[in-house]
Amino acid sequence: MVDAASVRRRGSVTLCLVVALAWGGCTFGSGSADHGDGGADGHADGRLHRVVRVVDGDTVHVDWRGEDTTVRIIGIDTPESVSPSTPDECWGSRATRAAEGLLEGRRVAVVLDPSQGRRDVYGRLLAYLDIEGGQDFGEAMIRAGDAVEYTYDDPYARQAGYRSAERAARAADRGLWGACGGPDRPLKGP
Repeated sequence: MVDAASVRRRGSVTLCLVVALAWGGCTFGSGSADHGDGGADGHADGRLHRVVRVVDGDTVHVDWRGEDTTVRIIGIDTPESVSPSTPDECWGSRATRAAEGLLEGRRVAVVLDPSQGRRDVYGRLLAYLDIEGGQDFGEAMIRAGDAVEYTYDDPYARQAGYRSAERAARAADRGLWGACGGPDRPLKGP
């Protein structure tokens, strides 16, 4: 036979476990070696940061907590335009100008994705950028045909939306899809 006190104790233990798990889920990923940033919503610290400069269509510098931090945008790839040893790829300069048009003088939320590493092999912070007002920079670049969807190793949180944006840009021959060698290999076109 089960007594009432035993039921209450089990209920209390269950409640404590649920609260502990919920609390752990809310704070998971909130710390890092990169300045203790992170957050439950994926934002690095929940603040907006000034874009310092655009390197190219998929890499930017952001003033993050007083430091000039290089950010590589998760989920997109743009033609190369800054390599001193190789000529610009088709649409590279245009992709850079498109990124400048969207980001220069703006503030952005730096959004981390727990499914991706914190930094790439070059030490760049891996993140999405949400432009002040909520526009997803990566999706905007893909939708305009200034970038392609790019999955490095693992699927990422915004992958479905980015792939949908790419299908729309491709179908409309927007940007590099119409100008750079067709739909199969636009980054390697003329």
